[in-house]
Amino acid sequence: MKLYHVYVHIMGLVSHFCKNRSHDEALVNHVCPFVNQEVTTFHGEMYNMSQWGIVDVFATDRAIDSDWPIKASDHKDGDYIGALRKHLWDVLHANVTDEVFREAISLTVSGAYKVIAVRAAEALGRRESFFICPMDNEEVNHNYEYVIKPLVKQYQFDIQKVDEISHTREITGVILEAVKRCKFVIADLTEARPNCYYELGYAHALGKPAIILAKKGTPRHFDISTYKWNYWESYTDLKRLL
Repeated sequence: MKLYHVYVHIMGLVSHFCKNRSHDEALVNHVCPFVNQEVTTFHGEMYNMSQWGIVDVFATDRAIDSDWPIKASDHKDGDYIGALRKHLWDVLHANVTDEVFREAISLTVSGAYKVIAVRAAEALGRRESFFICPMDNEEVNHNYEYVIKPLVKQYQFDIQKVDEISHTREITGVILEAVKRCKFVIADLTEARPNCYYELGYAHALGKPAIILAKKGTPRHFDISTYKWNYWESYTDLKRLL
């Protein structure tokens, strides 16, 4: 199954990469709104796509992570996106922009775009998951971005952690609503944070399937000590484990 990656660039301002999307996500969430100059969401914020200068679409047979196709650690934050785009284009010849653009035009002219957009929105609502974790742990955040999220996307599920959800409400209610809505949770209990135990307990009370992760050495507290724990030591180790 191919994964799609959308490069978006505001002329003279900023560049972003939406990595490891399904074909329909790339088409309906990015390319069609760009063609139709619509407003769409991007990283939890709304963007007017009529103001975006460039959209490129790439397709690969495997998920992009921090080791492939180039090492993120070899580049500064501002250089990584440009280097990744160049590698996908010049080395892997993975650019499929023309193909996806023609699909977007065809869908728009035929009226099928609206039908697919509704179907995609419904599918997203049915295929959500939630990541429970300590929010300020850099290693856990790295694992989420480059291991957990790409893997979940490969199985056509969406996943979020709380700081990716736009809201103006009390944070606990937002988290509990996300847990209630999702199909399953992945919980990293590294640092044994009380809030993570609270959120996982709520998921268990609702009968949600839960995958428990933790860095090796994390204590197992009594209430959930009998559940299966999956211990990792490093990013590479977690890739094999998960």
